[in-house]
Amino acid sequence: MSGTLPVLADSVARHKSLPVGAGGKLIPIKINSLLETDAADAVKLLQAEHIITALDVAIAKSGIANYLGPVIAIRGMRSSFEVDTLGPPALFQAAVVLLEACQYGNSFVMSTAAASIGNMLPMPAPA
Repeated sequence: MSGTLPVLADSVARHKSLPVGAGGKLIPIKINSLLETDAADAVKLLQAEHIITALDVAIAKSGIANYLGPVIAIRGMRSSFEVDTLGPPALFQAAVVLLEACQYGNSFVMSTAAASIGNMLPMPAPA
């Protein structure tokens, strides 16, 4: 999960209130998608510190949208692109072995405001 600490703490609290299956647990891990190895490091942490050998679900909740200026300013768009577009596939690549090890099938969820048609109108998107 990425974001500011108050948002992250609120999100973690909401997710911890969800039911989990027998023997299951929720392990929230903050991943900085601007760091190329952070997703792989997070999966290694799950394996080493939490003895995780399989994942039923991986949720990539990314999104910073920290630049809403003109598209001609590529530099300003780069961090948003790296987090919003490359972050979820990076997590998938890092977690795919654990997802494939799940005996119940597997699920990988990519979440972003840009993927929600319901959020299109209030989101400014200058060209």
